[in-house]
Amino acid sequence: MIDNYRLAWLEGRDREFVATHFARLDDCLLAPGREFDRDELAAGGVLDVFVPGVYRVDPASAVPQLLVDGRPAARLVALGPGRHTVAAAAGASPAAAKLLFTTRRREMHPLPCPGPTTLYSGF
Repeated sequence: MIDNYRLAWLEGRDREFVATHFARLDDCLLAPGREFDRDELAAGGVLDVFVPGVYRVDPASAVPQLLVDGRPAARLVALGPGRHTVAAAAGASPAAAKLLFTTRRREMHPLPCPGPTTLYSGF
């Protein structure tokens, strides 16, 4: 999803859905997924997958500190539709982590946005 001014127009349930089902992939794009802060990871946060497939754990340093559905996380995790628990492993305390939908092609290329600027110009 392109992150632009139109997202500010969302209200109520639409705004909540984007906030709980998308995470920042790059400066200009959001991808299906979710970002979790330290408190959510300590308590066990929920990722409600509506796009089944492979999800990447970011940052890579968080991988050994996380459990996904009670199992140790891998950098790439296959998730089916529905609710999945993401939590800190015993004795771990990651500051934050996110799971983002990805594809083989996405993983082979650098991030898509041109930098901390708008994706469009000259309009």
